[in-house]
Amino acid sequence: MKHLETSSEVADLLLRNIINLNRHIVVNEDIRNNLVYSKTSGNIEQENIRSRMISELLRVISNSSMDTRYVDSMCLFDVHFQAYCLNRPDNAGIYEGTDKAYEIKQTEWYQKAVQAQGKVEFFGYNVIENDTNTFSTVKLFRNFQSEHGDSIGLLIVNLSKPMFENYCQSPRRHSR
Repeated sequence: MKHLETSSEVADLLLRNIINLNRHIVVNEDIRNNLVYSKTSGNIEQENIRSRMISELLRVISNSSMDTRYVDSMCLFDVHFQAYCLNRPDNAGIYEGTDKAYEIKQTEWYQKAVQAQGKVEFFGYNVIENDTNTFSTVKLFRNFQSEHGDSIGLLIVNLSKPMFENYCQSPRRHSR
């Protein structure tokens, strides 16, 4: 029973750390400004936005005191579903194609993220890849300066499932 309690507390701490990482990224003013700017930018400006966005993501993560060793990858999507990713190709994974915006908007995970209105949603699978060793969190970016809090993007953080293995295994019994 004690091991179960400890495992539950550790899992809670790990998940809280992931929620805080999401929040830390979402409140970053430079990332938010780049997402707002990407709504109206043209194709030529996209490459500049991409490099600024990736640099800012790296800066936010490296300057945070949060434990990111279980973060497999992360992607920011702007309102046009242009991806800005760390530790993976800059694309929409299994949705990459001519109709990616439509395909993503039809998914259960996207609709749950929209309904959550900016709260972090956890999914027991990777929402953009067929990877059974990872699971995803999805958080909608809202424009706080807009009257209606319009969406300006989406943050997907893919986490390694083994993050729980060390803490949630049964204690070994020692034979005498």
